[in-house]
Amino acid sequence: MQILHFMPEIDDLALSQTTAISILELLIQPFGTIQVTQDFWHNYPCILVCLTEKDVPKTALGSLDDNLLHLIELADNSPEFVELLPKGYQLSLAIISDEGNGIYLIKPRDMNITQE
Repeated sequence: MQILHFMPEIDDLALSQTTAISILELLIQPFGTIQVTQDFWHNYPCILVCLTEKDVPKTALGSLDDNLLHLIELADNSPEFVELLPKGYQLSLAIISDEGNGIYLIKPRDMNITQE
């Protein structure tokens, strides 16, 4: 599992290059350019959580504090949108402030992250 508090570059993501490129395109799309996107992330920090098929959700999420776990569950259960990614992944976003800060959750489409 990766938890990033900065606008990632392709090599920052522990995913295939194809999937990483798709993620970056989706992150940049609402802002138009990478510079505007980076400026937004600098001024209004977002969180990007990436779970891969190698992660066991109960183990990976079990060590997180309650606040971050709540945000991840929000992105999974009540996202603003969900985009399908290459290689069987999906990206979901939950907006967590009036300024537009968000939490992005990347995970395999068939991964259930509930803590039951």
